[in-house]
Amino acid sequence: MKYSLASLVLCLILTVSALANGEAGDRGGLIGADAPAGQRHVYGHSASKPREMEIFFPPNHDPAKSRAPGQGPGFFTKAPWQTVLLLAADRFLSRFGLLNGGPSKKMPTTGEKLLVAEP
Repeated sequence: MKYSLASLVLCLILTVSALANGEAGDRGGLIGADAPAGQRHVYGHSASKPREMEIFFPPNHDPAKSRAPGQGPGFFTKAPWQTVLLLAADRFLSRFGLLNGGPSKKMPTTGEKLLVAEP
């Protein structure tokens, strides 16, 4: 049975939406349900309702020591890490045929690279 990319994306969006519409803090049956509660943060409002996220920091976590050099608390939004992350995403999506052609950016010459986390 074949599915179009649009139908798969729609299915993914509906699944994420259904999970996101659950009550905040109700983690029953979800991955990480056994994790200790994190800190709740309101990051915006939508339809007059607060949009929350729960952030969990492992014991003894020090964000000042865990960041990539020169990066703030965002997700690799500055060069050279932004380029490294975009190239990794490009390779990942290309493996599934979701992107055609090669990347339009080149790896930084300063030697940064993403590492695979060890289990």
